[in-house]
Order: sequence, then structure tokens, then C-alpha cells
Amino acid sequence: MGVGLGYCISAVVASPNWLVITVKCDTRFAFSAMEVENFVRYELHVVVILFNNGGVYGGDRRSPENISRPYKDDLAPTSFVPGAAYHALIEAFGGKGYLVGTPTIK
Repeated sequence: MGVGLGYCISAVVASPNWLVITVKCDTRFAFSAMEVENFVRYELHVVVILFNNGGVYGGDRRSPENISRPYKDDLAPTSFVPGAAYHALIEAFGGKGYLVGTPTIK
């Protein structure tokens, strides 16, 4: 777990004319997220598609009714911030990040 971004670096260094694409969930991304700094610093052509599913094992699966009142805003230890702006991490280093979501069906 969490070695995929390092593999992306190896792939793009071995084949610099290729565009390397990786698809990750937020948990796997979190293990090696700082590799995006290397992508920007060395101008590596890597696209990371990241699914935010709320954290480890899908985050907090408790229903709101099952969370006790004093801890209503306290997420489970396996949760990440639901609205985390992961795209902003690469932007912090000068790269390009995009936030996309599920379109609303009318």
C-alpha cells in the first residue's frame, strides 16, 4: 500500500515520452502524497486520479443516529476529512490540480 506514486516516478523516468496515469483512493494516496512535490520539481508527466471515499475502509460508516451527542462531530479514526481538497496539495508546489465531482442529475 502506498507505493504507487513511487512506481509512477520510476515509470516516467524509464519512459519519459509516456504519460503515466495512476488511479488511487484517498487512503493509498495518503501513504505517499508528498511524492507530488517530486512530480512538480522534476517536471514529471504524471496524472493522479484520486477518489475521495472518506478514508480507510470507506471512512466512518456509522449512521448519524448511532453517534453519541457529545461526539457528533467527531469522525471515526479511520476517517479523513470528507471535503479534503487533495487537488490543492499539488497546487501548493506549483503543479495543476483539478477538483471534479458527481454531476447533479435533474
